[in-house]
Amino acid sequence: DGDPEVGDAQISDYISYGPNNEVYLAPGQRVAFLLETPSNIANVHIGIKSADGNPGTYTITNIARNSNTDTGVEAGDYYGEKTYTVDTTTDMYYDLTGWKGDIIVISNTGNKYNTTGVISLTNIKSTYTSNPTANGGVVTTSVDDERFETYIYMTAEAAAVTMKAMEPKPYNPFADIRDGQFFYESVLWAVKNGITNGVSDTHFGPYINCNRAQVVTFLWRAAGSPAPVSRENPFTDVPEKSWYTDAVLWAVENGITNGLTADTFGPNALCNRAQVVTFLWRANGSKVVSGVEAPFGDVSEGAFYHKAVLWAVENGITNGATATEFAPNGICMRAHVVTFLYRAEQIPEHEVSGWTSES
Repeated sequence: DGDPEVGDAQISDYISYGPNNEVYLAPGQRVAFLLETPSNIANVHIGIKSADGNPGTYTITNIARNSNTDTGVEAGDYYGEKTYTVDTTTDMYYDLTGWKGDIIVISNTGNKYNTTGVISLTNIKSTYTSNPTANGGVVTTSVDDERFETYIYMTAEAAAVTMKAMEPKPYNPFADIRDGQFFYESVLWAVKNGITNGVSDTHFGPYINCNRAQVVTFLWRAAGSPAPVSRENPFTDVPEKSWYTDAVLWAVENGITNGLTADTFGPNALCNRAQVVTFLWRANGSKVVSGVEAPFGDVSEGAFYHKAVLWAVENGITNGATATEFAPNGICMRAHVVTFLYRAEQIPEHEVSGWTSES
């Protein structure tokens, strides 16, 4: 259907623009292929033109194959990415000679919401050299003009690059969240899945401390915001219609947490690392990790959070504040809580009461 959101361009897409032996890329689409490496190829060029007569922009990226394996591609192993504008309906040729044996990714970088600016990949033109002839050692050349549709073939590694390594970064509305921070993906996942919003339209507030009401609400939303079975509320400090009431009732009836006392929950009490990993551990079924010792000197075997910490470390949810300290009493900030939740969501076959995986 030509939806540019798909990412991979299909050869059949935009076929109405021209002959069936060309490949068309609408704005936002891209395609990857492995450039052949016969020893007798001297030069390789690709023909690209505007398919609809409107100016378009595209990038050509080559990705060096990992020489240590037959099929591997190292993420981020990019070379020679360049951006070009094409505004003619006749072929423009780009020299790929130096990239033989590499994966080539061609992306139409126009606005994906545009209906114009389609580019056409027409042909691969190769110049071959022959071995010197016996009569005088003359090197002869010949040109092969191969239609692009006939030439292209998607390998497993090229497809993986197209769908993953070259995938656009997710939308990030927050000025205080940057790619490279340990919580970057976690924050965007949490916002996308309705687990939390920013403290404003432009700021997430990653370093703001979380209280008990916020933590159980994040966990409840990650579980799909299930309605509590009972409306009985034993806590005098949890109003009947507050934003965290259902989350608290759900957490208590599922054994994820109790109140600070029989009739107080302590919604405004700050939540520490020991409490957050314990909430997560209980929500995931309180699984016992055997044969693993806590690497932390501040996690005693008799502590209420001991088993939870072992589970969290074993499943990559946290590695501690340092190599030897877990810091159980350290207050959890918003960045920490959504990161723990995000990592817990990645556990294969994790089980949380009502948990949904939407990303």
